[in-house]
This record gives sequence, structure tokens and C-alpha cells, in this order.
Amino acid sequence: MDELELDLYIKRLKEKYKYSSELLAFLRRLIPVLLTYYGIDKKNQILDALLNCEIHIQGENENSQDFLNSYFQMDKSWDLPDMASAFETTEISLNDKALIFKRIIYIKTVFYHNYRAFDWNDEEKLSDIIHEICHLIKEYGKFKFEDGQLVSSSGLMKDYYEFDAKTGTFNLTRKENEGIEEALNSIDEKEVLSIMLGKKCDFYSYIGMAKTMEKLLEHRELAQVFRISQFSGGTEWKDFLGFDVAAELSKNFDDWVHILQKPFRELRDSKHNYMQILQAVMEKIGQLSLIIQPRRKNVIF
Repeated sequence: MDELELDLYIKRLKEKYKYSSELLAFLRRLIPVLLTYYGIDKKNQILDALLNCEIHIQGENENSQDFLNSYFQMDKSWDLPDMASAFETTEISLNDKALIFKRIIYIKTVFYHNYRAFDWNDEEKLSDIIHEICHLIKEYGKFKFEDGQLVSSSGLMKDYYEFDAKTGTFNLTRKENEGIEEALNSIDEKEVLSIMLGKKCDFYSYIGMAKTMEKLLEHRELAQVFRISQFSGGTEWKDFLGFDVAAELSKNFDDWVHILQKPFRELRDSKHNYMQILQAVMEKIGQLSLIIQPRRKNVIF
């Protein structure tokens, strides 16, 4: 992507979303890195994804629930994790038998009624945006119908939606492979940020999960097949690991991410010892990492 093409693309983003000069400068630095990292063959997917998803940074006096309901023209209670610093979401509706997708990457600046202005020099804040953009890229354009449900693939993660005829919208009913994809996406976040800043950066999202996944990806062929599956939405990674091992690996990463996503109050008041549960999950993943065996005949690199 040459400089002129990039300039014209940034101009389109500015005209469509009225982005700040800081956000436009950030995207101008980021986009060439994404093309290098994910591959020039993903160029159209990356550019289309960013052009069809608004990136919004929360204002000081902005209520997240009110903003999201206004943005999506709906009235619902949004389940936002206590300390989530950013998230990417897509609302899907049906209009004249056509699916309508509206997306947003929402960057929080208000936590427990305390406002923290977005700092464009803060690596952790930049990593928040990168993390959600990486999710967006792997999800974009990958919706299909299976057994009467609408299914979205974002990397290895699959979201299942059912149609609500009363509202004309699709409601999320369940997720698969959420934890394993969050771990992989956190590695993408770190690597992209490191390339963009020209130095080795730290993990900022799902740190323990990401470091555990980083060890698994020392198995080079496993790293390759994960990447193939992330963009194909297929089962190549399960074929490679064997479905039983893949299912067990996914379950334990899911258990891990679900603990991290629990509200602080629930963790504090629960009779369960979540540290013991988390330790058992980490030990199980360690055991699985020792028995992972490649099935090369099922995978084309």
C-alpha cells in the first residue's frame, strides 16, 4: 500500500467518522503494520473492516449504556465487565430480508465513575485499540447460517445468534473457543504494537493466558495451523491436535477467561476459591501442552 493510497484511505475514514487527528495519525501508523503482520493477501479484509466499524472513545460525561443504546437505536441492558477497557461488538438486524451489520469499537475512559482521559502516549491504551481491531479483522465478513442459527467466526471463537422476530434482531446465545482466541489475540496485540513502536512491548490483555499461549506457540506448526484456522473459520486446528485434545484445551482456556471476566463482587462473595480453580486450569493446560502431537497429513501449509 503506497503513501498516496494510504492518504486517500485515511481521508475516507476522516470524512465518514469525523475522527480526531490523534486517532487518524494512529491508524496511519497502524495500517501498514497490520498489512505486514497478517499478510498483504488480507489487505481488503483489513481495510473494509476498519472502514465499516466506528472507533469511539468514551467522553468524560458519557454513560456507556445510554451511548450504546443510542448508537444502535435500541433499548437494552448492556453487560459490560467491571474493568473492561475496550470491547468490539456487532449488532445484527434484518431489513427487507437483508442482514444489516452495525459495528463499534468502544474505548472506555470512565471506571467506577472516575474519568481517565485517553493518553495517546500510553502503550497500554494503544494496545486496547489494537486488541479490538485484531478481533474485528478476524471476524469481518465471516457470518454464515448453520442449523437455523447465524454464526460469526472471529479467529477461533464462534458466536451463535438466534433471530428475535419481535425486534427484528439477532441475539447472541452462546460462544465457543472464547478463551483460546483471547489468548491468541493478545499475542497479536503485543506483536503488532511492538512492530509499530519499534521495540519489544509487554502483554497488556489476558497476561497469564497470553504467556501460556506463547509457550504453546513455540510449537511452530501449531502456530501456523492456528493462524490458518483463525482466518478460515475452519477446523484445521482441531484436525491437527485431535478433537479430544482440542476440546479439552479450549475448555480450560474458556474456564480461565470466564474467571477473569467475573465481576469483582462475585469473586469476593463467592464460596468458590477461584485461585484454586485457576491453578487447576493452568496445570491442565500444562499437561495438554506435553501431549500435543502434530497430524501433518490433515493440514496443508
